[in-house]
Amino acid sequence: PGVPAAPGVPAAPRLTPVWDHPWDVQVHTVLKTTHEKGWGDGWPYTLAFPTTNGAPEVIASQPGDVTVLPLDRQSDGSMRQAADKQLFLPADQNTVFRISDLVLHVEDGRLVGAGTAVAHHDDGDDQIDSDEDIDIAISGAPDSTAPTLRVPSVALNPTDRLVVHASEALAAATVSLLGSSTVPLSADGSLGADPRLQLASDQVLPFSGDWHLTGAGRDFAGNLLGLNQSVTTVSDPGLFAQDGFEGPVHALLHDRASESVNNYSGVIDDSFAFAPLIGDRSLFIGAGSTAVLHLQRTAAQSRLVFTVVTLIPQGTQPASDRQPCVTAAVIGGTHRTDSPCPITGSHPTATSSWPTASAPASIVVPLADAGSDVVVELIARASDYGPYGKNGPHYPAPSLLVDDVHLE
Repeated sequence: PGVPAAPGVPAAPRLTPVWDHPWDVQVHTVLKTTHEKGWGDGWPYTLAFPTTNGAPEVIASQPGDVTVLPLDRQSDGSMRQAADKQLFLPADQNTVFRISDLVLHVEDGRLVGAGTAVAHHDDGDDQIDSDEDIDIAISGAPDSTAPTLRVPSVALNPTDRLVVHASEALAAATVSLLGSSTVPLSADGSLGADPRLQLASDQVLPFSGDWHLTGAGRDFAGNLLGLNQSVTTVSDPGLFAQDGFEGPVHALLHDRASESVNNYSGVIDDSFAFAPLIGDRSLFIGAGSTAVLHLQRTAAQSRLVFTVVTLIPQGTQPASDRQPCVTAAVIGGTHRTDSPCPITGSHPTATSSWPTASAPASIVVPLADAGSDVVVELIARASDYGPYGKNGPHYPAPSLLVDDVHLE
């Protein structure tokens, strides 16, 4: 029905309110100034207007981000930015639209809108931040797209926490892994994530696992969540003998990790050869590499112990003692324990690639859960920020020599 009017005056047509249902929209941008770097076009979002007891909440979501926009409902069915509110709409990892004016309304069954904004681009370096004045135009249709979940594209290490991302904000979801075991996922708000967009499990998954997602969910338009994804874990390397790498090495070695360094044939490249730390063999882990071990423990064993030497490249002022070099966890548990590898003392070596080596350090990592199967990931970081953190100079990353990995 139309809006009531005085006798003899035709009723005004009823306008479709913006907030009647969610919308799939594209945000188009036009630069108002000439700049050598463009900002792209066609940023996709889903706008939802969930029913709340307080002020209307407008949820703008895209894969990886959920933003709540403070827009006010208008009597003509439109939504307008309040004069005393600022709108920030992330465009991508490095760009945010800071909107100074925005009006949304429905026209011929489509959502349309316009406004002005500043596109702020930050590459993570204060020297190249930039702002550009832009006009924005919004167009979209009612949301009829089924939400989906994005799972890891490669097999997980058991030390990895399983995190699943939704393509848009979910109104409800009950999801589990079904297969090698049954693992429930829960809405996850850790590390600043929005629980409407992210599901996770803290359970330490077993090696050689294979699951598919099962359950139900929906977005704010009532579109049902698509669940046809699979999750796998890396193959079991076999039990590590805890023999100081003297025998065959049962481990998953990635990138530049080598089975061993020994006095005779342990040349990883033409530039170095190191004496083992203990016995005849030690494990070398090059920068950017990892080694994953599967250990079995007795009921009396409660901690992981190993010896490590940090191999320091030319020109590096390492801060690797601030970054974890090992993660240990009990399969089936929910805790992952990290530890750095302290760099204490140093001595020169005979190699040009790593002219300095730290003194041997004994690392002890407690195991926080019960269970007989333990997974250990030894990590040589791919980059080293040095003593001044991310805002300081970056240095070549150290490598590691590891020996005598065992439980006690």
